[in-house]
Amino acid sequence: MLAEVGLRAPDHPPRALNPKDLEAAEVRITMGCLDDASCPARLKALQYRDWGLADPARLDDAGFRRVRDELALRVRDLIEELRSGRPDAPPGRPAP
Repeated sequence: MLAEVGLRAPDHPPRALNPKDLEAAEVRITMGCLDDASCPARLKALQYRDWGLADPARLDDAGFRRVRDELALRVRDLIEELRSGRPDAPPGRPAP
């Protein structure tokens, strides 16, 4: 489904985030899956934005495409926001 939008999966397996990467990030984005089993515990102590996207692993092909397309839109918006130097949505820990 990545090829449908001109992308390909990387030639390497995913790598885990390390604390140095998390600390250095200007913006940290989660996608609605911040739980103890799958996300680094350190992330919960930092400021982040949660985009609240559905887990595509649990969706059919059409659902996966919707998440893929929504993610692409949000990434484009984030790039524009960072380039402009003015945050449209200031980072902050979500309310409990």
